[in-house]
Amino acid sequence: MVEESQLPGTFEGIICAAGAYVEYQGKVIKALKMPVEKLDREHIVYSVQCTDHILYMKNHLQEIGNASLSGRELTAEQIEMLEKALKIVEDYQNIPDGEKVMYYNSKLSPEQLEERLGPDYHVTLPRIM
Repeated sequence: MVEESQLPGTFEGIICAAGAYVEYQGKVIKALKMPVEKLDREHIVYSVQCTDHILYMKNHLQEIGNASLSGRELTAEQIEMLEKALKIVEDYQNIPDGEKVMYYNSKLSPEQLEERLGPDYHVTLPRIM
């Protein structure tokens, strides 16, 4: 988190990714990246939100589809269509601009996941109205 004391009274910069990226007067003063290796250790299916795109791992597509379709399996045609439409990677290592993740399944509660990620990261659940 960027402390208020680090910023002047007037602010000329950019705050993005829920505060994970902060730029002031053209200089990056914070660029916090998601520790995806911690998610991988827990076998969590997720996508990575980067500065201008979202990355999906090829071997996660079926599980993401299952979560999106209330447990129904994706067909081969649907997976092929997703592979063409989405930015697909073989793994998430060495992603320079991964700022947030959206996870689709986990055996961990949000509190447990937040504990494993560390104090700089927060887990929030979507609110359905």
